[in-house]
Amino acid sequence: AGLLSLDILSLKVLQRGGKPEEKVYAKKILPLVERHHLLLVTLLLANAASVEAMPIFMDRISNPIIAICVSVTAVLFFGEVVPQALCTRYGLKIGATMAPFVKCLMILLFVIAWPISKLLDCLLGHDHSTFFRRAELKELVDLHKESADGNEDPLQDDEVMIIQ
Repeated sequence: AGLLSLDILSLKVLQRGGKPEEKVYAKKILPLVERHHLLLVTLLLANAASVEAMPIFMDRISNPIIAICVSVTAVLFFGEVVPQALCTRYGLKIGATMAPFVKCLMILLFVIAWPISKLLDCLLGHDHSTFFRRAELKELVDLHKESADGNEDPLQDDEVMIIQ
């Protein structure tokens, strides 16, 4: 799910103007994220399969109630909470590291995922990138100037005036 939270425009910006490692990460992730619906369907299918399979396998080695409790807890904690927390901070690096695995999943589930993704493309459209209107860009620049504290390379006043 961390990959789905990465915006195509942000990845393109990082690929062109990010730090050297960010450029490498963005280059690995961009082809996956550009096929948004195929990525979405693949990840949801893989998640559903693992969520359904875990209690079935655990039921063979333990009590059914324990199997359900342990599998629900494990999926919630290790499949949702921890990955979301890590991806908010290290999403680009984790996404780039997991890209080969995700590509394998996309290949394995392609026969099922591709028709569903094409249906979603037809119903919802293919383009999911973010573009800013002039007023939004102005506010983005202003926010960039205001939040100079945590920014490692803040915009100077004259740069802000030139951009505006």
